[in-house]
Amino acid sequence: MAADYSERGVRVNAITPGTVVTALVEAVYTERAGGAEAGAAELAERGRRVPMRHLGAVEDVANLALFLASDESKWITGAVYPVDGGATAVSSWQ
Repeated sequence: MAADYSERGVRVNAITPGTVVTALVEAVYTERAGGAEAGAAELAERGRRVPMRHLGAVEDVANLALFLASDESKWITGAVYPVDGGATAVSSWQ
């Protein structure tokens, strides 16, 4: 798509977030673990397994989206941006 539409001034990039802490993610972990305290513990453990040792925040993804939508990225197209605390950089991440 980036190659097909770049002459028209359309930029195409992808953001591939890892686990981001949202109300929905917290609810899923709470339900799966059988309670809020156990869910929070599982979520914290998940964060410790990320190379940067914590999960993402909504702002982490939003900031990249804002940059890619701005004129500051006017010469960027056809790229994939993982926002995952380094998870895709290591093969042992689970």
